[in-house]
Amino acid sequence: MNIYVKLSFLLFLFCGVSAGALAIANNATYSRIKENEEGKERILRGQAIAGQQQGEQVAFDANPVEIGGKRYYVGRLDGKVAGTAFSAVTNKGYGGPIEVIIAMDAAGDKIAGVRIKSHTETPGLGANSAQIRYGETEPWFLVQFKGIRPEDAKLKKDDSKGAIDAITAATITSRAVTNVIREEATAFQKALPELKEKGAE
Repeated sequence: MNIYVKLSFLLFLFCGVSAGALAIANNATYSRIKENEEGKERILRGQAIAGQQQGEQVAFDANPVEIGGKRYYVGRLDGKVAGTAFSAVTNKGYGGPIEVIIAMDAAGDKIAGVRIKSHTETPGLGANSAQIRYGETEPWFLVQFKGIRPEDAKLKKDDSKGAIDAITAATITSRAVTNVIREEATAFQKALPELKEKGAE
């Protein structure tokens, strides 16, 4: 009987030590992981506002403006407002949720650019939504949104007046990304007066 007690004690001790070690490791790496994630998102916000080349030059105000639970990040180039970026998630992707970073221009009238932060879409199909073709500097699907008004962000196959070509064999992904961009960009325009009131000028 003693042998079983000893083995149980040793197992319990081993589990306790392992759990403690994991807790210490998690605590030590959590802040760095969070910092890396924030850095990645900051770069994507900058690229959405000013493009692949100038994205890292965009400086964001220290504190985002929060309206209705959504955070809006005002980005500046040479001290002047270059645009406002924010994130949105759609659960209508083919493989699961798609998180996008949307940026509006300084006036708030047009979409400045879009980046995809995360997705689980099919490689070679829906995943091509973030693909940069050889010789180009911007994701070919996302660049279609640059400079258009939110109401024009519709797939051509869904609306003859739409401005967006769908990704070949990935209509569900194309529609999910396009719809969330249109909806969230439209919501931004409604929040713009309050954004300006809160000093984002």
